[in-house]
Amino acid sequence: MKKAVWLRGVIPAIVTPFREDLQVDEAALRRYVRTVLATPGVAGVLCNGYTGEGGALTPEERLRCIEVCAAEAGGRVPVIAGIDARATAEAIALARDAKRAGADVIQVNSPFEHLLRRGFPRTVEAPVRFFTALNDEVGIPMLIFQYPTWSGLTYPPEVLARLAEIEYVVAVKEAVDLETYVLDYQAVHGKVALFADHNGYTLLPMLLLGADGTMVGISNVGLELFVALFEAVERRELHRAVELTNTRLLPLMQALAADLGRTPTSFVSKVKEALVMLGRLECAAVRPPEVPIGEEERRAIRHALRAAGLLETAAPVS
Repeated sequence: MKKAVWLRGVIPAIVTPFREDLQVDEAALRRYVRTVLATPGVAGVLCNGYTGEGGALTPEERLRCIEVCAAEAGGRVPVIAGIDARATAEAIALARDAKRAGADVIQVNSPFEHLLRRGFPRTVEAPVRFFTALNDEVGIPMLIFQYPTWSGLTYPPEVLARLAEIEYVVAVKEAVDLETYVLDYQAVHGKVALFADHNGYTLLPMLLLGADGTMVGISNVGLELFVALFEAVERRELHRAVELTNTRLLPLMQALAADLGRTPTSFVSKVKEALVMLGRLECAAVRPPEVPIGEEERRAIRHALRAAGLLETAAPVS
């Protein structure tokens, strides 16, 4: 399985478009996925993650999002679907549903909050049994999500090393700090793919230190820039990669993600507003408890898009 499924490249974690009445806008979702997949160099699509407001979707809506993504991908690139469960039986049911809906890979969020915050290394067998059950009962490739280090919800490297031995575990998405990423890389390199999932300054260092691609929500905005960054790193064009990061990507990161955890406005709200400005979405609505942005933040986003050279080249919704 690990040889048959090898994820690599830029895979954006997409938004879920809503209408003003907060219902999923399926037509807008289909158009948006089509636009994303038409971007040269995009290697897949991730739906139902945090950026896609997966936790605010009904089970039926989540499955429909997978079906739309799978239909638009048409087998050309993998579709990854996020699942979030607290019990093994529930995770198995969600994984089976995602597989039937057309997902090629599932992103598995950790169900071990109660253990991770209390010294996870003493309970190594719990995650091993959890992922082994998914492996044996469903047989779908799995991506492990490493939460940000500050959350206290990351698997230690020795746990990741055990999980990487499971047949259908094919990748790890790293939203951690750089030191933790290096330790994780040393634990699983050559066994599974590692994806940089950092909407900030450590994105480029992770790529330079061996990440197999990116899977960030911020790449909804300026997707072509993230592809260019990945390709520059692949070609060992360090000066080009640094220039792209410093002059074009950092303004986006600072405007869309720099204040996460310190302002009431969500990252998702900012990303959707930017997509409206770029003509990629018609509506920036988010579901509560996400908070819409204010006019001051809207001005900052518009400034960042101009600084990144994106606003003048915005493509209309088609």
